[in-house]
Amino acid sequence: MIQYLNVFFYDIYPYICATVFFLGSWLRYDYGQYTWRASSSQMLDKRVRATSTTPDIIIMSILLIQCLLGLSTIPFSAQYPDGSEMMKLVGWAQSIVTFRGGSSEMLSGVAFVFRVHLVLGMTIFLLFPFTRLVHVWSAPFEYFTRRYQIVRTRR
Repeated sequence: MIQYLNVFFYDIYPYICATVFFLGSWLRYDYGQYTWRASSSQMLDKRVRATSTTPDIIIMSILLIQCLLGLSTIPFSAQYPDGSEMMKLVGWAQSIVTFRGGSSEMLSGVAFVFRVHLVLGMTIFLLFPFTRLVHVWSAPFEYFTRRYQIVRTRR
């Protein structure tokens, strides 16, 4: 049973998350671009929390847990100053990006906290199109390629 979960979370789940991330973001851009909003994320403020949707609260909680998990990996990384643990993780990521099968085998012997950190990170990409995180796609990138503008003061 553990082997099946291992294969699902580290061989199949990354592709599910990537597909939902790209297709969901594209469809949301095409069909719901005006639903993007970058309202306040101060979850401790009662008024903001009252106007926040459930997916927004969930994604903020997941991001907080992900940050705490990332910080908890530091002691495990310190046990391998030669970087051997990181090389296993890099090998897994490389096999996912290059579409090589059996990538879950690369994570054998990797600490559990790294595995949970990976799954939670992929889950953030899975939930991305359904939350207010999509507003990052509306950054004004054309500002960097616009023509030079002369600004004059009124005197």
